[in-house]
Amino acid sequence: MKKLIILKILIILNFLGCGNTNNNNGENNISNYSNNFIRNNAREIIIDKRLNKVWQDNKEVINMDKNYNQAVNYCKSLTLGNYNDWYLPKFDDMTSMINLKSKKIDESFKNINPNIVRYWVSDIVDYNNPYYIPKVAWFVGGDFHIFLGIKEMSYSVRCIRDNQKGI
Repeated sequence: MKKLIILKILIILNFLGCGNTNNNNGENNISNYSNNFIRNNAREIIIDKRLNKVWQDNKEVINMDKNYNQAVNYCKSLTLGNYNDWYLPKFDDMTSMINLKSKKIDESFKNINPNIVRYWVSDIVDYNNPYYIPKVAWFVGGDFHIFLGIKEMSYSVRCIRDNQKGI
């Protein structure tokens, strides 16, 4: 019963925009990395030179909505650009996509739905927390802050992989 009440509070706070876990007194730690992206149109990928990672950027991401478990499995099974080692990104990975000036996904990414404001991320919920609720996971909201969401909700997915060979 206690977990159910806490879950309801988290959902309400989330919809009210109070789920911001950015504790830097309003300062934005997101940097503009637009000079660090290389687009490969043939493979439908974006190379992030700063993080040494590769982003999915095919047309499939434009209108893709999945629940959390579907998102994780989708990334694990994705084959794109001759790669099959994709995974769901972490919060820090997602913020690397943001152009600080426009506060939007960097213009290097061509397949974007401007109406999408929530992306699943793989950051782990603290299982040792006495208020841990197994049916929630983190997602990134439209202002690119991190929120808790119910795993059965459908949010957008954009997969990432490590750039092991330095494309």
